[in-house]
Amino acid sequence: MPYIHEYERHPDVGYQYHSARGEFSVRTLSRYSLEAFEILQQLNVRRMRCSYNGGGDEGFAHFEEAILEEGLLNVNVLKQQLSEGPLSRQQNEQDNIPYTLVTWAYNELTPEERVRERLDALAQEFAVCLLGDYGTGELSIYGSFCVEFKTGEIIDEQQEQTS
Repeated sequence: MPYIHEYERHPDVGYQYHSARGEFSVRTLSRYSLEAFEILQQLNVRRMRCSYNGGGDEGFAHFEEAILEEGLLNVNVLKQQLSEGPLSRQQNEQDNIPYTLVTWAYNELTPEERVRERLDALAQEFAVCLLGDYGTGELSIYGSFCVEFKTGEIIDEQQEQTS
């Protein structure tokens, strides 16, 4: 698991790290996330790094960077690069946008913001593969993970503790 703080049971203990490993299968990705995954593969992305946090009944995951054989693409560069492609298009009812997105406002976003939403939705699916349903109840969590595209392995990354 990630850095976990049991704030109701142990308010004075603070965050403690618990390692986690998971995996994904392309066959289980939603159609919505599969499109983003395939586009990243076309860009020769080998791995992606994501962050997550949660507490109470909410959990969030965010795409941070794509790791290519030649180097890194951070989310800002990738948003700009993909802003005129299929990840930036407006959606309609047939697209089955996941409930996790603010669907009523999705088409109001700029193309770069829509790309970010699509990449974050993919990160969210990977976070669930790693953490399970991480609406965390009486816990507060944070961390990051790396997704290996070829093997499907998802590895939680231990970081320097900030809290």
